[in-house]
Amino acid sequence: MKALKCDGMEIHPLRRWLMEHNEGVGAFAARIGVAQSSVSQWLRRNRMPRGIHMAEILKATGGAVTPGDLVRHGPQQHRDSQPQMENDNGQEA
Repeated sequence: MKALKCDGMEIHPLRRWLMEHNEGVGAFAARIGVAQSSVSQWLRRNRMPRGIHMAEILKATGGAVTPGDLVRHGPQQHRDSQPQMENDNGQEA
């Protein structure tokens, strides 16, 4: 997906897809079977989706948002802590 920027920072590809398809975070979360808070964490780049969720995102977006997009736009690298992964229930692992 081609990068778009807002205030000098690239818009998360999933956020862009949601905006282009007029789909809310809660509706998308329900469609892929995760909590709305999980999707919000991904969009804020606080957490990285697990592989199974990356596959669901790929499927739900018709291939428009790839695992590569999610990795490139994952947790910010300047943070002191390690990127957080979530468990199968959308909770911090």
